[in-house]
Amino acid sequence: MKRLAREHASLHHQGLPPYYCFPSSNPAGPDSLTQLTVLLTGPSGTPYSQGLWRLQLRLPEDYPSSPPKAFFKTRIWHPNVEESTGAVCVDTLKRDWDPKLTLNDILIVSVFYS
Repeated sequence: MKRLAREHASLHHQGLPPYYCFPSSNPAGPDSLTQLTVLLTGPSGTPYSQGLWRLQLRLPEDYPSSPPKAFFKTRIWHPNVEESTGAVCVDTLKRDWDPKLTLNDILIVSVFYS
C-alpha cells in the first residue's frame, strides 16, 4: 500500500499523462487507493477528438504483483475494449504484466496501446 500511495501522490503532484484529467469528484471516494477514476479527452486529429471518457482502474489487493483492471465507464468503440463491459483488453494488463509498471505507465498503456 505504501507504493500505491506514492504512485497516487505522484499522479496528483507531477501530473497525469497527456489527455488525462482528474474528475472533480472520484466516485470511489477521495481516500480510495484501490480505485482510480480519470477522464480522458480524445487526441486531436483522431476520430476520438471531440470525446470525453471516464476510465476506471481497479487495483487488486496484491498490486503490483497482480495487474490492475481498466474499464471505460463511458461507452467507447475500440478493438481493444470489450463492448459490453468496457474492459480494456491489452496484453500488458494480462499475460505481459510487469510489477515494475506504475500507475502512470498503466494509464498510458490502457489507452495509447489499446
